[in-house]
Amino acid sequence: MERTPAASAMQWSIDLEKGIRSKRPGEAILQIGQKLEWWDRDSFITEAEYKLFGLIPGEDKLFADAIFLRLAHAFNSGDKHTRACIVKIFMWQRRRWSGHDRKSNRGIISKGILESHVELLKRVKSVFYTGDSEERAMALALLGCWAGFAKDNADIRYLILSSLVSNDILEVKASLFAAGCFCELADDFAAVLLEMLENLMSREASKAIRLAAGRALAKIWFSILLAHKAYKTGVKLMLESRQEEEFCKIMLISLSKIASKWTSLIPVQVELLTSFLSEEVASCLQASALKCLNFMLCHGVIIPESTADNVLKFLDVLNESKLSPDLQCVACSILYKVFLYNLHRIPHAEILIIFSRFLSVVSLISESPVVISERVLAIHNLADICDKLLEKSEEESSGHIGSTVASRIISFAMDRFSLLVKSNKDVLLQPNSVVKQEIKCLFSLLLDMFEKKHELGALLLDKVFLLVRDLVNTLNEITRKPKVKDISVDHPQQEENSKSFAVSMMICASKVIFNCFRNQESLNSVSPQVVDNLKLLVKHVCGCRPLHIYIHVIYSLLLHSCLECTFVCRIMNTTGDLHSSPHQYELSAIDSVRVILGRKENWLCYKLGKYAMCQGAWLTAALIFERQSTIVQSEACRSWLESLTHLSQMESKFQSLLNFDLSENTTSRQSFSVEATLGACNDLRSSVCRLGGPTSSTSSGLAFRFQKWFLTLRVKVVQAVVDAIKLSISVNSFSSTDTKNKSLEPSSLVHFSGQVSYTMKSLAQEFDLFATSFIGIDRGSRAIVSSLSITCSLLAFTTVFFSFLLANASEGVITAQAVDEHLSGMLSRDLFRRLFWHIDNETSKYLLGMLPKFSGNTFFLPQWRNQSSRCCEFAKLCRYAFTMILNLRTEVVTSSISLDDDHKKVDKSKILSHSSKLMLSFISIWIRIPWRTPKHFFQMRPCVGSELFLLGEDGEKVNRLSVSSGFLLHLNLCLQLKNMPSKISKLYCVLHARSSKTPSQDEIDDMIYLNRKLLEHTRGDNIHDDDDIRGEVFSFVCFEVKNEKWQQGFSTCLLDTSAFPVGSYEIKWHSCCIDHEGSYWSFIPVLASSFAFSVV
Repeated sequence: MERTPAASAMQWSIDLEKGIRSKRPGEAILQIGQKLEWWDRDSFITEAEYKLFGLIPGEDKLFADAIFLRLAHAFNSGDKHTRACIVKIFMWQRRRWSGHDRKSNRGIISKGILESHVELLKRVKSVFYTGDSEERAMALALLGCWAGFAKDNADIRYLILSSLVSNDILEVKASLFAAGCFCELADDFAAVLLEMLENLMSREASKAIRLAAGRALAKIWFSILLAHKAYKTGVKLMLESRQEEEFCKIMLISLSKIASKWTSLIPVQVELLTSFLSEEVASCLQASALKCLNFMLCHGVIIPESTADNVLKFLDVLNESKLSPDLQCVACSILYKVFLYNLHRIPHAEILIIFSRFLSVVSLISESPVVISERVLAIHNLADICDKLLEKSEEESSGHIGSTVASRIISFAMDRFSLLVKSNKDVLLQPNSVVKQEIKCLFSLLLDMFEKKHELGALLLDKVFLLVRDLVNTLNEITRKPKVKDISVDHPQQEENSKSFAVSMMICASKVIFNCFRNQESLNSVSPQVVDNLKLLVKHVCGCRPLHIYIHVIYSLLLHSCLECTFVCRIMNTTGDLHSSPHQYELSAIDSVRVILGRKENWLCYKLGKYAMCQGAWLTAALIFERQSTIVQSEACRSWLESLTHLSQMESKFQSLLNFDLSENTTSRQSFSVEATLGACNDLRSSVCRLGGPTSSTSSGLAFRFQKWFLTLRVKVVQAVVDAIKLSISVNSFSSTDTKNKSLEPSSLVHFSGQVSYTMKSLAQEFDLFATSFIGIDRGSRAIVSSLSITCSLLAFTTVFFSFLLANASEGVITAQAVDEHLSGMLSRDLFRRLFWHIDNETSKYLLGMLPKFSGNTFFLPQWRNQSSRCCEFAKLCRYAFTMILNLRTEVVTSSISLDDDHKKVDKSKILSHSSKLMLSFISIWIRIPWRTPKHFFQMRPCVGSELFLLGEDGEKVNRLSVSSGFLLHLNLCLQLKNMPSKISKLYCVLHARSSKTPSQDEIDDMIYLNRKLLEHTRGDNIHDDDDIRGEVFSFVCFEVKNEKWQQGFSTCLLDTSAFPVGSYEIKWHSCCIDHEGSYWSFIPVLASSFAFSVV
């Protein structure tokens, strides 16, 4: 458990004393400054924090006083460098505070914590009265930083106000700073200061003092009456001195800061700033006015009552003013914010006019010689406006606006691409990071637009095909020139060529093509002509010698992936051949990979292997990683590459099960395929155990956690599918009238079928937990994991109805009603909730008809709508499974009603034979749906985990926790996160104990169960009332994260153990958080996931 500032204060005080007495006191002072800044953010101490760290009440205040007295003494007796260091640390701390934080006067710089504040002020005043001009300025600056407890001291107030009329400019500036600090905390002081500032800003004062006083005016804002008075005074003085450009610039900034605090001043200030945008005004004042407008908008100011006419008027000002490129970017940013704020008020007829004008402004900025960050920002603004317009068109059913906006965005991006290629024609094959950044931004704009407007996928595909074809033709023309060397076989040049912006454009284009294909397939709109065009394009790309062979592999694998997407749906929609496959397109990629392996371009090979796994090209990935695992020297890298090799080999062998047939001629060969797949599973499981090597214990076991868990889950899925295949073989053998095998019992087959279904159901739940356990996972990776949970749920649903058919076809084995109403009902509910957004009405009615009669949340599901296009594939597979199940159930009912006992056995055997073949057909299609390795799988950063520290009421350690029989267990808790990348304000935790002696469950099962309880609690759902019947007790705890450095929270709780008999028990726990977007995230427990306690 990491120590908090209050727990570390005593050691900090000792270290500071040692540092001040050393030869370099400044270093110790700067170090304590960072610690004080941390302490200032986390100054409030909870009861649990006192107990967990063994602190005495008031101990933190005592050592805070000691630290500040040491600093004040050092300021009084030290040299100028020491004094400057002390002022610097408190200036840092002040900059971090906002105005409202200073007004609340919280933190360690307050009277409530520093009881020796009078002594602190005496030591600073001593320096002011005895020091020179520079030291008096430092004393005034320190008094301003200590305004939290100095504002009420009359001597200090007089000292600051009297310094305003000093003849020393440095002292006047320091006193203005201190006075500004006091104004934010004391309104009466601000009123006096305002009267004095009028004189200081008059024309009789020196220029330096006038500018300093103008900056100090921005501090008089907290009282609305004073703010209005200060604003009017500032405007009057600025208009009187309009010829003094530097003073006007300072006043525009100060007035904008005051106006941004109060809504009533915003319209007046906006009008004032826009008056400075005319051509008659000096360019430096135009720039200041634009920056002030941008400042106000960036701080959340909403310009009221702005209509389309106002936006167009601002566009006219932007076009007519001769602004520099940098200021054009600022103006574009202002226009973007104004446009978004008033989008709901602008009529439809004027939206497209304004958007066209804005698009022309962005085009102008893109072509101007501004820095790349400004061009990228303009494109991001354009993307955001496009996104909002597409949402508006969907909400208001104005599709023509969305289509027009999207098509213009496509045209803009393509024109920009063409211009970049033409303007950089001679350096297409050379690295250019600036152009690469803009290219990625433009393609990101296209992808975001396509996510909102899928129906434009065909248009986007045509444009991207044309772009790639033109780029390849341009490269071919360049290399045909005599002065250009043929670099197709020049290995060093090829390595540099792989980093060129032409290669970046080709890679980004491939991503757009793949996304268009995948999503267009979900809409059933991929035509054979588009597929043929893709084949021709890939052939054209692979024939381009100037391009690095790396691109040839990328596009060959792209063709393989796109054809796989279309192939699966073609099988489910028609009676396609299950045994044919688009895998032959992967062979050309393998040939190119062998060339790269021969060149020993190891990093490029690794990137290609990673890309192949993300595209589901397992043969290519297996070839690359198997070769690389033999040449790597690091043990940790070797274990990583071996795990990738074994995963690729397992998946390629798993794909071989597609050709499964129940005919006797192929039994031995198919048995060999099953055993080979199981052997690959065992190899992968053993490599998972070695993954990470000796470094796997770093970061408390969180390194490689995603990879290990994901690989283990995938092995379980493959083994469960192999079990389903074995079940189908066994049923087919049992249904054969010629077989003499008496070892197969109908009851064992039904039991085996139920086990397979239950395994797949558990895997679906585990995938749900897995998807929410890695905060920061990208959307695509999370969609892949969610897709895997859907496939497991679908296979579980299908298998349980297979079990139902077995029960009906086997006399007296099991009651079909029990299977149908309970297990099948629960699986129907699970599948319905997963595919709710993607199934048709007929399938939905069928699933709803099979829901169980009881209510309640049967399964835990993530609270988010799955936007993955893969769900449409699963919905089609779901309809295919329903058709299969309905046909078989109809056959069962018909045979049970119309046939006599002699014929019923024969027909039931036919039913079993048909069902086993259809089950295998369904599994073959299920395997055929390509799954891809999540991108997050290759993220090596340790994942986020949580650690719970627990003490009893009197500070007892974990192994000594005990409670008297009939009493409640009081606990002090500290929940601490590991490797947390972002800030979270609240954490949640559930503690669970059982009074009954039940067999211990698997750790994952406990996590799934507690995670479901925690999700119900955070959503406000009613917890099931059967917990008391099972002897279970829960305690839900909310933690306020006060320690930002360690992401740490403290709390207390009571666990109701009053009904527990004497004995030893376990407390199990699980934690989660809700992020700023409202998404639920579960945390992986670090080290101990349970604690022991005893009832005596």
